[in-house]
Formats: sequence, C-alpha cells, structure tokens
Amino acid sequence: MTGFEAMYQTGLFWRFIGAVQFVAGALLLVPALAHLGTLMFLPVIICIAVVTVTLDFGLTEVVTAAMLGAVLYLCLWDYDRLRSLLTSRPVKAPHGIPVLRLDSWERIGFGVWAVALLTFFAFTRSFVPASVARLAVPLGVVAGVIDRLKVQAKANQRSLEGEVRHVLTREVSEYLRTVEFLARADALAVTTSGMKQTDSTVLIREDRDR
Repeated sequence: MTGFEAMYQTGLFWRFIGAVQFVAGALLLVPALAHLGTLMFLPVIICIAVVTVTLDFGLTEVVTAAMLGAVLYLCLWDYDRLRSLLTSRPVKAPHGIPVLRLDSWERIGFGVWAVALLTFFAFTRSFVPASVARLAVPLGVVAGVIDRLKVQAKANQRSLEGEVRHVLTREVSEYLRTVEFLARADALAVTTSGMKQTDSTVLIREDRDR
C-alpha cells in the first residue's frame, strides 16, 4: 500500500487535510487574507513534505519540497504582516506597491476562475462529484483567459477587442514566418537532392583538427 493510499484509507484525516488545503487556497486567492492562507498552509505542507521523505515517495519529494519553498517565499513576501508574531519592534513603512484596480467584469472573471480552481481541488478530495468539476474547469479556463486579456489590454492601453486582435496578429505572423522558413528549407533541400553530401561529423572533426 502506497503512502497516499494509506492516508486515503484514514477517511476523516484525509478529508481534514483536504479541507484545510481548500480553505488555505481560498484565502490565498484574496490579497487581503493571503497571509492567513500562508500561515494555515505552512504546517500542512511541512508535514506532507516530511511524510514524503520518510516513506520514500520518489519524485513526489521534489514536488513537495518545491511547494514548501513556495510557501516560505510567501512568508517572506508578507513579512511586514507576519513580523508582529516574532517581534514588537517598530518597522519603517514599506514602499508603496502599485495596485492594479479591477473593474466589475474583471472581478467577476477572477471570481469564476477562483471558484473553478477550488472546485477542481475539491473534486480531487472527493468533496464534489466529477460532473461538477467537468463543468467548472472549462468555465474557469475561459474566464481566466478573458480576465488575463482584459488586464493585459488595460496595461497596454488597448480595448479588449484591440488586445485580442494584437495577439492574433502576432501569433499568425509568427506562424507565417515559420511556414515560410520551412518552405525555403524544403526548396533548398530539393536543389541539393542529387548532390553527394558529406556527413556533418566529418566536417566538425576536420574543423576541430585545424
């Protein structure tokens, strides 16, 4: 029996871990509460990392170590919020960080994406049926893409339609350049098809021995 299977067989404990991860993930998606999500998830990922190392989970150890590193990075990111847990010494006010304001549609898109992400995670912990996850994930992907394009359009001072047109034009241009390059390569190959070719390793060896 694998380690994850053994944890799954515990039933309530497995669901408890999933519930804590779900709540921590939801808090991390809210900027004002992200530091609370970090504190909640830190002991969980430490325990999971220790378990994977102890039971020799193979490459899973690398994944959990990376997740632990990410959570520690978030702790450092929110140090100004969390330092009061360690010391009462005053600290200088941090430099202001520019805040990107989202309009109502962008907030809705972000909300749909967040709900879809949490729904998928809940499905992995058997909190919701597969049919709900199959419906939520595509909606979340679409909402996330549109939301990303709206934010990118605002940063580039373009409308959403203008940003989509810009992205499509850029990608089509890249595709056409690739097609043109391959066509030229094929044409060059045709012109030299009847000629005797020298093995590249021979040319490299001769160049190296000069």
